[in-house]
Amino acid sequence: MILGFQNYSQLEQVYSRREAQTIIDMPATQVYFKQKNFQEARDLAEAIGRTTVEEATVTDAGRVQEFIQGRHLITPDELISLNKEVIVFTADTKPLRLALTSPTAYEQALSYGPPERPKHEVSEFIRSRGKSNQPKEKPQKEDPKKEEPTKTEEPKKTDGPGRGDKPKPPIPPGRDEPPDYGDF
Repeated sequence: MILGFQNYSQLEQVYSRREAQTIIDMPATQVYFKQKNFQEARDLAEAIGRTTVEEATVTDAGRVQEFIQGRHLITPDELISLNKEVIVFTADTKPLRLALTSPTAYEQALSYGPPERPKHEVSEFIRSRGKSNQPKEKPQKEDPKKEEPTKTEEPKKTDGPGRGDKPKPPIPPGRDEPPDYGDF
């Protein structure tokens, strides 16, 4: 939604002063163009804020005098004389003084084509990464009649304290117990 009006008094003619102020304060983004009225320029300058300016001067007697004073970040006179600039308030930034863009700038920007970019060449090394050089073997179907019962493995036994585990050879098919190989 965009609210647009030429000056504050337009709102006050339709709404009360309090309601007009509420309407002005509601939008998160506000854009102010060149001000025509000094009172509104002064109110806008106050809304933009002030800064501290330090000045030091040396008197004829050689004495240094320091002055610290506040001043508007932008004066009402500067707001009245804005030339092709706007003041923008956003929720996330301090007030901004931006150049006013041409109404046709968007169409001009769209008239340019996209940038031309050279196509990337992918090396053969990259293409072959992760692929095996050997052809994959097709899995053979097992004969469903020759199913062998699944054997459970027995827990590994140690040869005594401190000797560690000796690997046991696998159980050959058709035997219930592993053969005794003795100590090697």
